[in-house]
Amino acid sequence: MKYLQGLGELSGVIDLWISGTPLAVSYMADISGEAVKEIVDKIYGDTTKLDSLAESTQDDREALGYAANEPLIRTGELLKDSVKVEHAGEGYVVVGSDEPIHAYHEYGYFNVRANRFVPPRPVFRIAAAESIPVIELIAEKSIKELLKA
Repeated sequence: MKYLQGLGELSGVIDLWISGTPLAVSYMADISGEAVKEIVDKIYGDTTKLDSLAESTQDDREALGYAANEPLIRTGELLKDSVKVEHAGEGYVVVGSDEPIHAYHEYGYFNVRANRFVPPRPVFRIAAAESIPVIELIAEKSIKELLKA
């Protein structure tokens, strides 16, 4: 069993481990990225996390044959299906979309035709906050494996 003298020594061991095992770091990033994407996917249409749609929007959706109040979902082809997990360098992963409309929904926007502000439905910000415990668990398990070695 190894005993480390303080956080400084632990930090040094982690730095050595990371520099010597870039594949392990990339693997942890991959797992974390996929965990965040899974959370993102679950947020679409969830009215416990996203503001309900305006009544007029719900009426329009029903007239078109869609569920009345599933924010950000119709077919899923535009928004949900555009979310990707991509590597952004060694040990870094980005979860996002290159679909510009995501920004409108993430931050809200003024709808000129309806003359009203459409509230934000911040899928990525919610997912980032909800993923913290998952990512902490991944890091904790990785550190425990490191200390067993």
